[in-house]
This record gives sequence, structure tokens and C-alpha cells, in this order.
Amino acid sequence: MKLFFHIGIGKTGTTTIQHQLLTYEADLARRSILVPRSGRSEHGDHHRLATYQLPEMSEALQGLYRKLIAELDGSDCETAIFSSEQFCFLRKPYVHKLRELLSHHEIKVVFYIRNQFDLIESTYLEMLKWPRDFGGFKGSITDLIRKGHAAFSFQDRLNPWEEAFGKGSIIVRVYDSPAVKKDITRDLFSVIGASDLDVVAGARKNESLIPEFHGLIELMDETGIEADTRRKLIAELVSLSSKFRPIAQETLLDASLRGEVLAAYLEANQRFAAKYLSQSDQATFIEAFLSRAEQG
Repeated sequence: MKLFFHIGIGKTGTTTIQHQLLTYEADLARRSILVPRSGRSEHGDHHRLATYQLPEMSEALQGLYRKLIAELDGSDCETAIFSSEQFCFLRKPYVHKLRELLSHHEIKVVFYIRNQFDLIESTYLEMLKWPRDFGGFKGSITDLIRKGHAAFSFQDRLNPWEEAFGKGSIIVRVYDSPAVKKDITRDLFSVIGASDLDVVAGARKNESLIPEFHGLIELMDETGIEADTRRKLIAELVSLSSKFRPIAQETLLDASLRGEVLAAYLEANQRFAAKYLSQSDQATFIEAFLSRAEQG
């Protein structure tokens, strides 16, 4: 069986994809594409198969993978699709054990990339949704840029997968492409062999906050607001963000921070693009990166 692992990166429509995999599960099955239930949550993600906090796969997780293998062996489908943005943070021993367990199957790895300016800002705003006393990020966006370099280095994210399965198994898609960003689900479905499926683009899931609300959230946290009240207010701000996104103009990255991001990723992005992307996709990705670097 051909197994597609959609591994992220986060903040490229991953939650929307996972929701749509559930929505179209039966339609995909009719096209001989399985969305495995082993390790899958009620939200459609396969995070349980991607416990990135562990340096290697535990015995309990190996048991879950064996359950998955039994599900694959019992299916008449020719293809399966897994989705978790946590897959791209798995370490080398974990991915090599995954290869060993799934050695009788053909593996394809689908990875969406996004210019790091938008990716870092969107990731930081996502972290702000969570109370700092309950696992939320405790630093500033400057801290995220300076301490989280590897998290946004696309080659670093892919290295364990390429070492395990080879460069030929890697499929890189550019989220910055207007067509991809407009309908990320349709793009993934075309990759896995379901391009004929008439996908209805629903509301995007896990909407990001707009930067304009950043200061309000900081002020809210300084007051020591109760967690439940905070959660409700964040939900309201996310709803308002969806409405005001078309006219939002603020950015959390000033000229100095944009300079740091540009210096940190430009050469690496150029090498990465030349390695994995077609010439047209290279142009789309690098142009998006450089254009965002110049924006105030």
C-alpha cells in the first residue's frame, strides 16, 4: 500500500485538512484511499502517532503502530493518508523505527512550506491563544525567532524523513502559492490521487489571531484573568480576527526583526527550493519570502 504522511508544517492549513479528511472519509474510501482510524483523534489528526516529545518510539507507541498495521492489512484500499503537523518534529530514531514497522509499504512524505515571516508570526499568535501558566509560550516573538531557528528550518524538519525514506519520497508544496492557499484541501487531495473529488471549501479551521490583538492579549494576561474567562475572550478575538483579517495591516515584525529572519533563512531557503521545487515553485516561494521581508 502507498502511505502518504502529511507532516505539516503547522500554520499551513493543517487543521483544515484534518477536518476535511474526516468530512470526505467515505468519498476517499470509494477512491481506494483510506484515512486510518488507528491513532486518529475525533478531530481527524493523527497526533497520537507523532509523539514528538519522545526521542524515540516507546513500546506503547509501537503497539499502536502494530494496531495500525493490522488496519492497513485488513483494508482493500490501495492508498492511505495520515495527517499531523507533529510528524515534522519527530527525531531520527523515531522515524527510523516508523520505517522499520512500515517496511512493507511505500512511503510518501507531503510537506507544505510557508515564508518564515508569516509562519513565525502566525505561530506566535497561535501560542498566545494558550494561557502562559498552562503550557502557553512564555517569551516574546523575538525569543521565538532567536531560540526557535531549527523549528522553522525546512531542511531540519525534513532531514529525518529524507534519511529514512530518501529524497524521492519527499513532496514539497508551497503554501504561499495563491491556488494552494485558497484551497489547501483540494491541493492535498490532488497529491494523493483524489483530484476528481469535488471538494467544497468550508470555513477554515483553527483561525489565527490578527496581530492587532496582540497588545490586548498582553494586557489581559497582566491582569491575571481567570483561565475560563480568558478562553472565552480569546474565542471572541479569533472570531473578530476572521472578520477583520481582510483589512488588518499590523505586523509584529519590525524592520530589525525582519532583518534577522532574512539573514537566518534566505540562503537556506534558496538551497531548499533548488533541491525540492520546480522552477516555477522556486520562484513563487522565494519571491514571497523576499516580498514579505520588504514589508513594513
